[in-house]
Amino acid sequence: ASNDKTPTVSDKYHIAKYVLDADKNKVKEVFDGGLKNKVPCEGGYYCPEGITDHQDCTPGHYCPPKSDDETPCPAGTYQPDYNAAASTACKPCPANTYSAVAGAAQCTPCGEGQWSNPGSTSCSGCPAGEYFDTSDKTCKKCPAGTYRDTTGGVGIEACKVCENGQYQDQEGQTSCKN
Repeated sequence: ASNDKTPTVSDKYHIAKYVLDADKNKVKEVFDGGLKNKVPCEGGYYCPEGITDHQDCTPGHYCPPKSDDETPCPAGTYQPDYNAAASTACKPCPANTYSAVAGAAQCTPCGEGQWSNPGSTSCSGCPAGEYFDTSDKTCKKCPAGTYRDTTGGVGIEACKVCENGQYQDQEGQTSCKN
């Protein structure tokens, strides 16, 4: 028979009332068999209930002090870094990019012939009467003598020339005149 005595729950509590966390050099107090940080959760980290250590706030999110979960940046914004502590870390997507969902770490470029304003959640094609200029990535009006009756045209060649007997003396039109 062994002389070893198995410690009781009460013995474990008294022995381990204070435990040194070797990774963080912080004293943690034992409560109900689990560890709980004595130091409040800092900004840039979140401290889920029942977890013994803080977690890094991931890209696309921010974590104010004392957070128990990450807060996603809103759609139309992005946040590329770990450990952001405030909503100000969420930056609007630049023009001609977008983020359709909350929590984006980066913005998605608009497709060919698409554009967006800064902070957009989607891209759009140019309206009827206009074409997408690929050199400066903007919508431009079809010139006089031409028209465009649908959205999303790419390049000036998307503007149709008025047929014989018709004309258009204004730019940016959706049809020709008789």
